[in-house]
Amino acid sequence: MPWFLNPRVYELLPLHLNPELYYVVLKLLATGLFARGLVRQGVRGRALASATWSFFFGLFVAVMLSLHALVVLGLRVFERAPGAPFVYDFRLFSLLLLAGVLVPQGVRCLRAAPGLARGEGAAWRDALRATCVVAAVGLALVPLQFFGLVLTAMGAVSLALLLVARPAAPRLRVEPPTLDPAEFPGLRGRASVA
Repeated sequence: MPWFLNPRVYELLPLHLNPELYYVVLKLLATGLFARGLVRQGVRGRALASATWSFFFGLFVAVMLSLHALVVLGLRVFERAPGAPFVYDFRLFSLLLLAGVLVPQGVRCLRAAPGLARGEGAAWRDALRATCVVAAVGLALVPLQFFGLVLTAMGAVSLALLLVARPAAPRLRVEPPTLDPAEFPGLRGRASVA
């Protein structure tokens, strides 16, 4: 098995050599650059907070679950005995399905982030749907592993920010109808009723 697929290696490494630290730092750096671009465009307040968090949340979910799928496949390929056949079972299927369900949700949050900054209702709905899926799957994982708690907590923060930054529904202005006596011959000569 290659050393980078062995989870025990990372437990023994000093913090500054652990690649997981650099994944987090790179995600925070990308999120900071995204937020800086929004601030330069004049985005402030709730829109800035929800768009920035949606970007970070989507990036976190997409990157971590992509790496999850890579490690799961790598362990299955390299951990088997020499000459043993590749075994596709329900455990492998479910672990890859987890990534297959959550990576697109992370991408949806990433794609919705600029729209959230602009106050677009469609982007808000897309981010809300993706966040609900991630939070629901994370909640189901809580009894199984710690990562489920991380997904659920981050999903709860995302839901709170999305609800606070919900774009206002467009107001429809309804004008009372005007009655033109020329269009309605029966109204000629009658007093208007207000």
